[in-house]
Amino acid sequence: MDPVARYKEYQEAFEVFFKNDDPKTIEPYFTENAVYETLADAPFAARHEGRDAIVAALQGSLNQMDRNFGTRVLEISDYKNENGVSRASFHMTLTLPDTPSLVLTGEELATFEGDRIVRLEDRIAPDVVKEAGAWLGAHGAKLG
Repeated sequence: MDPVARYKEYQEAFEVFFKNDDPKTIEPYFTENAVYETLADAPFAARHEGRDAIVAALQGSLNQMDRNFGTRVLEISDYKNENGVSRASFHMTLTLPDTPSLVLTGEELATFEGDRIVRLEDRIAPDVVKEAGAWLGAHGAKLG
């Protein structure tokens, strides 16, 4: 299968996972020894090794952040495959009543082994992390 097409399938499955919270929705997309790394300044920097750890980390992130907002709009664009690595840009807007929107942007890269992700990498620029940190400092107490 075309890696970009498979990557899009994973992203669609992730959105289903966001709604149903069932780990089985995304488990088939990762190898058992996969690595998921967020290349960003603290507190976003992270590294998780192994499918179970990755799924738990993604579920934890959704539970701590995304699911606590009133709305979540995720736009993914600029799909491409370079040297076996599928990549796309993301732009996520999270809203909560009586607060300004929290906007997170970055790039995600997925390296496949067959039809499964062996490495998933999110890259978030320092200025985006700084703005998110300021938002959380000012409004984070309003999150459920």
